[in-house]
Amino acid sequence: MTREQSALIGLLGCALRGERPEAGLLAGVDQELLYAEAGRHMVAAMTGMALEDAALPDMDAQAMERWKQAAGMGRYRRILMDREREALLGFLEEQGIWYLPLKGILLQELYPRFGMREMADNDILYDVHGREALRRFMIERGYEASSVRMEVHDDFRKPPLYHFEMHTRLFEESFDDAIFAYYEDTARLLRPDGDRRFGRHMSEEDFFLYFLAHAYRHFAREGTGLRTLTDCSLFLRAREELLDRDYLDRELQTLGLTDFAHTLCGLSRKLFERPAAGDGPTLTAEEQAMLDEVLSSGVYGTWEQKVDKALRRLQPEGGEICPGTRLRYVLRRLFPEARRMRNYNAFVQKHPWALPAAYVERIVKCAPPLWKQTLNELRLLRKAGKE
Repeated sequence: MTREQSALIGLLGCALRGERPEAGLLAGVDQELLYAEAGRHMVAAMTGMALEDAALPDMDAQAMERWKQAAGMGRYRRILMDREREALLGFLEEQGIWYLPLKGILLQELYPRFGMREMADNDILYDVHGREALRRFMIERGYEASSVRMEVHDDFRKPPLYHFEMHTRLFEESFDDAIFAYYEDTARLLRPDGDRRFGRHMSEEDFFLYFLAHAYRHFAREGTGLRTLTDCSLFLRAREELLDRDYLDRELQTLGLTDFAHTLCGLSRKLFERPAAGDGPTLTAEEQAMLDEVLSSGVYGTWEQKVDKALRRLQPEGGEICPGTRLRYVLRRLFPEARRMRNYNAFVQKHPWALPAAYVERIVKCAPPLWKQTLNELRLLRKAGKE
């Protein structure tokens, strides 16, 4: 762990606990590197809010102004997204389309200050039967619709910063068999809101289970950052005593997430519940390994981790990745499973015989705009998995 990463964790803990940072916290810390690290984990606003009321001797005026701007941007984004989301949910109510706000929309309410939790987008699960009506509404409001009719969600963006991911299911079929099966029938988990006719919510236990499953999806595929740990810490602080522990343990076993949840929760508590003394909290080997990976990942992980993790899934017995595994990786990237192609291609859904032509079309369409990404991925593929 670098000095800047250690300082960032300390500042995030201060922000979550509502404490002022100690005077020596930034001693010897490179301000440029600290700011970059906070941005990489999408916690610059949170860090800025920890610093904006503190008078630290190691913080120059220019750096302080940048942190204040980050905090202000967090509040600005929150105001804009809250207002736009209300218009969207109002439309869904008018159309009689049920909906379930997800993840950060709810977690942000647990943070001690408005705008503290940064979000790149708002995620909402909704009734797939309202898909076309929603698409028309969003386009009329000036959104660009991308990734429409994808396996899991449709993507809508509008300048300067509006971004909604509208989910028709919680997990894709190709991710994890146990998790996909558990969430295939999402309706059993939904409860009607008291104040909105078509609004839905989960129980506290089911919301936390979904949070853990979603965190695992990112962690297992490409990595996840410090914001996941701050989310977990605040949820446990606010809700843990109210949770049905027997139900959680049983469902985590069904999902295959018992060990992951234990490590994530333990690490989150140790990092942020109270100031660390001396050299920091004492972590188990599993917690330290998770922290190392989280720190290297950033908020959405890296391509290098994504490639390496994919190779490890193809060769679960471990060891140096063999040429056959690398070849299988290339073939899977060129020719995804048929079920994924059906979900991504409406024509193939109706006409399965067209699958071979869809593979050719996919390669021809994707090659020119993504050639830089493809070359980088091939470079990472040669490098990844070497002992």
